[in-house]
Amino acid sequence: MTISEFWAALSRSWRLGAAVFAVCTAAGVIAGVLTRPAYEATAVFQVEQLADIGGSVSWDTPHSVRPRLNVDVLEKWLGGADVLDRIVALAGAQGQVTPAALRRDLLVIPAGDIGLYEVTARSASPDLAPRIADAAAAVLADRAARFVALEQDATLTRLRRTLVETNALLAAPAATGVSPADGTAPAQVRRQAAFDAAKTLEQQIVLLEANQKASPPKATMVERAARPVAPVTAGRVLYAWFGATSGFVLAIAVVLVRDGLRRTATE
Repeated sequence: MTISEFWAALSRSWRLGAAVFAVCTAAGVIAGVLTRPAYEATAVFQVEQLADIGGSVSWDTPHSVRPRLNVDVLEKWLGGADVLDRIVALAGAQGQVTPAALRRDLLVIPAGDIGLYEVTARSASPDLAPRIADAAAAVLADRAARFVALEQDATLTRLRRTLVETNALLAAPAATGVSPADGTAPAQVRRQAAFDAAKTLEQQIVLLEANQKASPPKATMVERAARPVAPVTAGRVLYAWFGATSGFVLAIAVVLVRDGLRRTATE
């Protein structure tokens, strides 16, 4: 198609093209008016907990005492009505947000270091978003600290129970023979593994008890949420611009398709 043919096609179907352009532009303007702006604010909290003290235990004993606190646990808490109600009350948002909407507009992600988490809240109000983010961080931090403390208690109980079982195995009479033919060599290997495991368990128990006495698990607010200065959603001008741009392209396409069909019918 030449330039002259292109302009001729536009002149013949300009009304159709104008109608398509007008409809798309109006749709963009309406979408911009109906879409409420959304603001996001992020608060950061840290849960101090015992690091992984590990060990090279290959026998049937635990070799880590790190509490099982992670993002999945925090997300599960956000699904509870009691946690959401506490966040709404602490943020002073009664009547402004429902628990269902609050759950949808809250996001928790790791902030990089172990025990460091970001809580992002989205709201149509730039003043409400930081209040919700701070409230959610405070509620989750408080519950996380109590969770870690309970996990450490449970871990300490489990380690002590395993140590008792290991010591019972060591207290059993050892086999007298040493010939591989009578099958006592594997028993000796297992006994040595149990001895190494008991030593590691004792070290873990001592470290965990010392950690609980010196520094109980606690959570602190590292960074409070700041008031957002601009929405994260597209503005009304952008919606209108997108509608006009897409309308212009679509109008030309419709005109050219109609002209092509007209030519095919006349040939």
